[in-house]
Amino acid sequence: MSTFVIVGGSYAAVQAAVSARQHGYDGRIVLLSAEKELPYHRPPLSKSFLNTEMPSSRLWLRSEAFYEQHQIDVELGQTVTQLDLGKQQVEFGQSCLTYDNLLLATGARAMTLPWQITPVKGVFSLRDLADAQAIKEHLPKAKKAVVIGGGFIGLELASSLSTLGIDTTVVELSERLAGRVVSPFISEYLLQRHQQQGVRVCLNSQVAGVKHDQQVTAVVLADGQEIEADLVVVGVGAKPNTELLAPFFSENVAQGIQVNTEAKTVIPAVWAAGDCALTSLNLGAQSTWLRLESVNAANELGKAAGAAIAGKSEPFVTAPWFWSDQFDLKIQMVGIALPTDTLVLRGEPESKRFSVFHLRQTGEIGAVQSINRPAEHLLARRLVSERQHIATAILQDESINLKEVTA
Repeated sequence: MSTFVIVGGSYAAVQAAVSARQHGYDGRIVLLSAEKELPYHRPPLSKSFLNTEMPSSRLWLRSEAFYEQHQIDVELGQTVTQLDLGKQQVEFGQSCLTYDNLLLATGARAMTLPWQITPVKGVFSLRDLADAQAIKEHLPKAKKAVVIGGGFIGLELASSLSTLGIDTTVVELSERLAGRVVSPFISEYLLQRHQQQGVRVCLNSQVAGVKHDQQVTAVVLADGQEIEADLVVVGVGAKPNTELLAPFFSENVAQGIQVNTEAKTVIPAVWAAGDCALTSLNLGAQSTWLRLESVNAANELGKAAGAAIAGKSEPFVTAPWFWSDQFDLKIQMVGIALPTDTLVLRGEPESKRFSVFHLRQTGEIGAVQSINRPAEHLLARRLVSERQHIATAILQDESINLKEVTA
């Protein structure tokens, strides 16, 4: 009997196992997760999990019974320490497991700042359930919070903390919020919305360290300014966990492991998916390798890997999409925005319901970023995938049904 070993325990890992079974794989499937909880949904960790009394079991991707029914062996609390590609073995604890196919779904870990070498009480990162639980336990004694990093994780945290009545400040190193993922127009809109909700935002600001006495008391900026805080959360990005495969590549894999549309690496019988994987995307006139930190990309690559291992082909070719919930805003994006795009606004920002269409220089729709327009976002996924061309005047005219125009 062949053995499919999966290292990691999140979306890509579970989807690969499920996909392999759905496509007829009848060998043994073993999922090795370093965490002690069953694989779980991560987006709620910065939102509803903090705001409500949600048991961890409600986060599970699948129940224990599901894994048993589909004969997927889930081994929790198992950290893989070494690979032997010659013998096709993985080592974890005092055990060794031989594989026929290996999927690395090791994800990524929270990046830290230089001054975090020494742990300080009240200072947290947020990447996994244990982090979220630690923050949640600290919330009852928190009155002033500083979130370091103005990306989506930081802004979601700021939204949750502010909603709980905690005086919240966001400190962002760059000149705008969520600069890696949204257009300057959306960045400015998010800035205004957070400020309207009482969140203080410090842009172009670098954190030099924290003050503490038993626990954190203030965040110190590089210009000497101090911001009082009894809760600090660092959300400055994530670093992919690629160390297991690093020794087997001549090139640097610190930014991720390159895979094809079926999640296959250049190493025989080895696949990678999720936040540790780099995928090649065609962005109009150019293509580039990107690490798509999204549930959608993790699921789709996991699905592709599982299908391929079962002898089927279900490549990841759809346009990547992402989302974020902040206060009363549902931000949904599809495609990758480029600095050279022409931006076309559809709808009125004052209504909190609008979309920004990104047109490539060739005129095709390369990305769409929507606020509280879920139906338009679903349509946008098709428009971006099909590289549709729609005249600016039509996009701007809300009396025109885009679905009918592009049918």
